[in-house]
Amino acid sequence: MSKIEKEKETEKKTSQEENNSLHESNLSFTSKDFYFEAYSHIGSHEDIIRDSTFLNSFKRAILNNPQIFKDKIVMDVGCGIGILSLMAAKAGAKKVIGIDHSKILLQTNEIIKENGFSDTITLINSKVEDVEKLPEGIEEVDVIISDWMGYSLFYEHMLQSVIFARDKWLKEGGIMIPDQASLYICGALDPELNENRINFWDNVYGFQMKSIKPLIPKEPLIAYVSSDYIVSDPGLLKKINLVTIDHQDIEFETNFEFEFSKQNYFNTFVLYFTYGFNYVKSPFNISTSPYYPMTHWKQTILYLDEMYPVFPNEIIKGTFKHIQDKKRPKDLLVSIKYQLNGKICKKKQENYYRLK
Repeated sequence: MSKIEKEKETEKKTSQEENNSLHESNLSFTSKDFYFEAYSHIGSHEDIIRDSTFLNSFKRAILNNPQIFKDKIVMDVGCGIGILSLMAAKAGAKKVIGIDHSKILLQTNEIIKENGFSDTITLINSKVEDVEKLPEGIEEVDVIISDWMGYSLFYEHMLQSVIFARDKWLKEGGIMIPDQASLYICGALDPELNENRINFWDNVYGFQMKSIKPLIPKEPLIAYVSSDYIVSDPGLLKKINLVTIDHQDIEFETNFEFEFSKQNYFNTFVLYFTYGFNYVKSPFNISTSPYYPMTHWKQTILYLDEMYPVFPNEIIKGTFKHIQDKKRPKDLLVSIKYQLNGKICKKKQENYYRLK
């Protein structure tokens, strides 16, 4: 073997040892962590990265506000492939600590090297709650960034980890990016519900599967809702401040009401949310409403048992309850108790849903 070949073999062996060390020591992973396993796939992150509304909102909040990040210590909770960490580093952060429990950090580490930020960004492969010490003797951070929002805002329960990180490491007067969010409910008509989703089961390639039909309205659907199908104004369900929210605030029960805006039929509740940045030079909010550009969060559709006729100015009132399933922590349990006293339709009902 020539000297050059020996040197190449040595470099290859060293590189393999480094990769093995990174994988075994820093990126330990078990198949039991189904949530994090899902986020180890490139496709999960590609959907997010291709969401220009989402990405441009954080680009605007971070890169257009270097005064927040210049020479600061930043923590990125649930950093994924590191796009927000890279933005923070580019905005002038002295140190960025990216934390994620997914195997995707193997690729994130390479992405950081590609962009020349290895000295600035440090990755920790762990659940945030299991991190005992931060690198380089760091005891507190100046800024926490995170794209923690899930379907209907709270799905995936990543907010719990953000609150934990805030309470443990954010210095007094530190900044949360984003710092506020709100959940809304409105009424809509799905004109294709019976034909496409329910009656389909009457004859499935010659077989009857009618027993499935009663289950369809009980299962929430994550999908894009056309603004043409919205039949009411929105009602506010929950507004949160990321600086002050506590763990117990994530489970809640609240009264709501909204007014119908047109004469039509009503057979679904639709959930969507907004999130905002108030610490930037020019504060702004982003909405996932059907009236705004589509995002990877889409909207959450909660079907009713029937289709009800409604008229302008009629009001529906109700109680919305939102809790975490203790046996299956990723799942959300939602109940909606509502009352409609319309010209034609008078209805009092309680529906239960599981988001999973």
